[in-house]
Amino acid sequence: MSPERVEILATSVLEQVDDFYIEEPDLFELTVDGLRQVAENHPPTQVKVETGAVIVLVGDAEVHRIDRGVQLDPRLLGQQTALALTRLRDTFPEEGAPDLTELSDSFAHGIADSLSLGGKYWPHRQRVAIREKLPLGPGTVNASFKPSVDGWQVSSILSIGLLESELISRGDTVLAVDGVPVQDADSAEFLARLLGPVDSPVTLTMLTEDETTAVPVTLRRELSGSNTVGAHHQGKTLRILVASLGRATVKDLHAILNENLGDDTKDYLGIIIDLRSNPVGLLPTSIEFADSFMAEGKILSTSGRHPDSHQHFSAARDQKANGLRLVILTDEQTASGAEIVAAALQGSRRAVVVGSTTFGSGTIRNVVPLPNAAAISLTWAEAIVPSDYRLDKRGVMPTVCSGGDATTGEILTALRSERGIIDWATRTRDIDPKDAEAVEAFRALCPPRGDGADISLEVATAILEEPGLYEQILALDERSAQTAAH
Repeated sequence: MSPERVEILATSVLEQVDDFYIEEPDLFELTVDGLRQVAENHPPTQVKVETGAVIVLVGDAEVHRIDRGVQLDPRLLGQQTALALTRLRDTFPEEGAPDLTELSDSFAHGIADSLSLGGKYWPHRQRVAIREKLPLGPGTVNASFKPSVDGWQVSSILSIGLLESELISRGDTVLAVDGVPVQDADSAEFLARLLGPVDSPVTLTMLTEDETTAVPVTLRRELSGSNTVGAHHQGKTLRILVASLGRATVKDLHAILNENLGDDTKDYLGIIIDLRSNPVGLLPTSIEFADSFMAEGKILSTSGRHPDSHQHFSAARDQKANGLRLVILTDEQTASGAEIVAAALQGSRRAVVVGSTTFGSGTIRNVVPLPNAAAISLTWAEAIVPSDYRLDKRGVMPTVCSGGDATTGEILTALRSERGIIDWATRTRDIDPKDAEAVEAFRALCPPRGDGADISLEVATAILEEPGLYEQILALDERSAQTAAH
């Protein structure tokens, strides 16, 4: 990479953050954060901040100084960053010296990682590594991973097949892929090793969360983002299990509804939509999924600094389930798009939500391409649900709480006596995401199960199977909303 390309990249990263990031950035402080990452990755570089300036040093020798006076101009900061990185490269001994690509990638990583509401930088080399692997096939392991001391830890299961196979679980750690250790692999190398032809085998050497012995587990690769929805019949109830909200989710959902319901719903008491441990979701998919069960009403609003971040989504009046009763299951791992679905269907009183308070991932990210064929992901909007509260940090509180330590019998007894729901005013209270104490107090009103017991499905099934109980809960919720309004 040439010094001119470094300047273009640094300027572009700063401009995109300045334009899209949800909070007003201090561009000078961002530049300092980027340079600090360069210093951390490439010792003996140091970064020293003085009043009005940041100084880049190698050892005790000053390499470059950037004055804070240029902080409001991304172009000038980009120029100064390119000078700093170029001079830094020239200061290193020729043998083992980092090139400008490495230095500029470190700088961009430092900026993205410093954003308090989330940012991620994908360097060109990472995207190339994955693209070079794609000719072998678009199959992968449909799970998300995070780096750990021993390798790559499973953070979420994203497909129904993988979820129901129980071959791997959240918290397990991948030590090797097809016999190749991945402890020191970066994310590009690790993800590339998972790729291959759809339905081809891939063997992961796994260390389970509660054991010390590594075991090989052979999986079949799936098309990325596929197999996210499954259906189970439980008497006269249809349970729809949703592992994630990907590009094919709504199409698969409609196929399940058409196959099982068609135009005749008289054989069903209702549908249970299981969104527990559903961690991710594309915004358009989440909107379409909620719309599939709504004849009218608001689904979501988004708001940020960028003019295009102000968006409003409403139902398109073409619901697929013919008004059949809905119960949604949530837990503390229900996040992102799944929370949008739960909040929309709950707020429109199209569904009763049962479970514990959700994760609280209520911001929207935007992926912006960069001139060096890299990309940066920025939080650019917050999600505001139909009941006019912000999702971020506080999450969705269920209508019926099955968290804590209450038993199925205790919950149902309270519901039958016209108690047992969380009232509308409590559930829809807006909480400042930055007020950690208020967030914690709110979430404590319906916490996860303390004993690990899974009673949510029992409660949901009973609500649908007991005549009049579902309608009674919605009526109670309506009355509590009217009371709060007056």
